[in-house]
Amino acid sequence: MSPTVTIPVAGPSSSLPRLHLPYHARMNDTAAAFDHYAIFVRDLTRSAEFYRDVMAFQQMPDPFQDDRHVWFNIGGTLQLHLITPRRTDVPPTADVHFAFKAQSVPSFIERLNAAHIPYGDGDNVGQIRTRPDGMLQIYFQDPDGYWIEVCSEPQNR
Repeated sequence: MSPTVTIPVAGPSSSLPRLHLPYHARMNDTAAAFDHYAIFVRDLTRSAEFYRDVMAFQQMPDPFQDDRHVWFNIGGTLQLHLITPRRTDVPPTADVHFAFKAQSVPSFIERLNAAHIPYGDGDNVGQIRTRPDGMLQIYFQDPDGYWIEVCSEPQNR
């Protein structure tokens, strides 16, 4: 099992879930490791609030300091970069997404419900997908329509 980095999804006294993200600290000369994911957003403030308040990521300084970028630490050295303006009107699909593990998918769903954010199994609203290995998966969209998966650890190993 890979080491994980735990990211609080709510304040320290909250009973809401924590995200557990895989973190691979080792690199060799021939490997590339995930560093960041950059997405274009229509409304930088709204998107920054979503990733800060709903996903509970920690905002970090960005080197541009130009009001076009907001950067978040999403675990260990992993980062998410929000950038404006959005340069394409092609809507993303759930097939293109980034995924985060949660300790409890049902508890994370409570967080989405409180924020009035619909989720589903990729096809049906309000449904949870269970993979053959027992992993629970839900999909939802950020304010710019990018798809996010929140999943559990596989249960049938």
